[in-house]
Amino acid sequence: MSGAAPDPQPKTDQTAPSLTPVVFGFLIAFILLVVAGLVYKNWTLRKELAKSERDRLHPAIYEEIEYNKYATQK
Repeated sequence: MSGAAPDPQPKTDQTAPSLTPVVFGFLIAFILLVVAGLVYKNWTLRKELAKSERDRLHPAIYEEIEYNKYATQK
C-alpha cells in the first residue's frame, strides 16, 4: 500500500473545452450581423417612408376649386 495513489480524474482531450468559445464566438458574431442587417433595413425603410411622405402633398392642395360656385352672379 505504499504505491502512488491513482489520479481520481483521468486526463481528457482538451479540444472540446477550447472549441466551445470559438463556436459561441461565431454564434454571437452571426447574431450580431443579423441584428445589424435588420437595423439597417429598418433605417432605410424609415428613410424612404419619410421621403415619400415629404414629397407627397396633402390631397387638399390638389382639390380643384369650383370658381363658378363662388362667382358673383350679375
